[in-house]
Amino acid sequence: MFEGKVVSHIEDPGSTVSQVVEAVSDIALLVAADGRIREVHLGSSFGSEEASAWHGQAWASTVTPSTRQKVQELLDEARESGSSRSRQVNHRMPSGQEVAVGYTAVRLGDSGSVLAIGQSMEAVSRLQRQLVDAQQQMERDYWHLRQVETRYRLLFRLSSEAVVMVQADSLEVLDANPAAAEVLGLDVSDLVGDRFPVERIGVEGEGLDEFLRTLREQGTAPGVTLSVDGGREWLFKGSLVRQESGDAYLIHLFPEEAGGDASNVDSTHTSTPSLLRVLQAMPDGFLVTDTAGEILHANAAFLDITQESSLEAVRGRSLSEWLARPGADLTVLMGNLKRYGVIRLFPTQINGAMGSDVDVEVSAVYLEDEPEPCCGVLIRHVGRRVAKPVRGLEDLTTAVEEMTRLLGSVTLRKLVRETVAMVERHFIEAALELTGDNRTAASELLGLSRQSLYTKLKRYDIDSPSSGSSG
Repeated sequence: MFEGKVVSHIEDPGSTVSQVVEAVSDIALLVAADGRIREVHLGSSFGSEEASAWHGQAWASTVTPSTRQKVQELLDEARESGSSRSRQVNHRMPSGQEVAVGYTAVRLGDSGSVLAIGQSMEAVSRLQRQLVDAQQQMERDYWHLRQVETRYRLLFRLSSEAVVMVQADSLEVLDANPAAAEVLGLDVSDLVGDRFPVERIGVEGEGLDEFLRTLREQGTAPGVTLSVDGGREWLFKGSLVRQESGDAYLIHLFPEEAGGDASNVDSTHTSTPSLLRVLQAMPDGFLVTDTAGEILHANAAFLDITQESSLEAVRGRSLSEWLARPGADLTVLMGNLKRYGVIRLFPTQINGAMGSDVDVEVSAVYLEDEPEPCCGVLIRHVGRRVAKPVRGLEDLTTAVEEMTRLLGSVTLRKLVRETVAMVERHFIEAALELTGDNRTAASELLGLSRQSLYTKLKRYDIDSPSSGSSG
């Protein structure tokens, strides 16, 4: 009697049991005692599939050979104990698509019929694939950096030119090659980590203090002739290297007799016309904008990316005209640029004038000290690069795995509801973080109305610390 009622309710689309099955499953199968499928329910995730194609087929024949044993285990366990543990099988859908599905089977009465309730595992599988891609990309980046560092160390040590890197504030020697240590009369181990040996250097002409001050203010300085320990004279030339850990001086020492030729080997000096030519010929897009994002200058690569014909065609227009999310992207970019002074590897898309969509990374710097503040923007085409790791992906995957462990103790419907809520909360928080807690920009990123975003913020008890200025 129990079996007959359940079967009849499942066959009746309007019944309560049918509605429950449809609500908690992406796929539901009624399997007869002989293992053949009698009824099929496909949820909205598989709305384009033809369910009737499976009627009368053996359940095991609809999955890949490697997971057929799991189908038999689901049936055997359900018939023996009433219900089975969850197992993942790979279905071959009627359209030919292969889909991972997590099944739990329940016995219906004593006739051997089984109700198999399945949940699509494509979201989890996709996250797993992205995690693997992210790990592989990180591994490649790590070894690339190791190789770059090894080459740098080898060239630095073997160079016949004396080179010293000095911390700008404390004059601590950050690095020095053997040629520089020999000039200064010290071992490399004694030189690195100690203060630059100013007391060993005698001055002829301009002083060392003036040389370092000019380096600090202008980034480069004219060569100054200095003697070391009252002996041989050396021509000191240098440049300022800006880095997150603090500015540093890169100082080259040339023998004085080579002073007349030193300018020929000085790689730190580049004339303004040469610099402009380099920027114009760069393979990455480069442009200068005002603080509102209007373009003042752009190179040929940027014109190629945007499919524009000339500089005149883009000058005076807002960068937002080519961004995939015009309001959100430019708001986030300029807001963080003014706040932090620099932006690195900001991901977005450029929509070309001829209809192309290009994945790009944007790095930019904000020059506030200029007579008219402006922004330098570098745009790199990354369409052929392996997909970047998703921020917070590992935490999200771990959370999904934790939810999976609750199978058996919590109903599937509740698991699905809580998992959807967890993922939705994650992306709302990520959007708020990316936009600097600007709710208007976050709603545009998420494709929601502001009212919908406020409703979800209240539902998930998400408090934005900067909500007062979010607009």
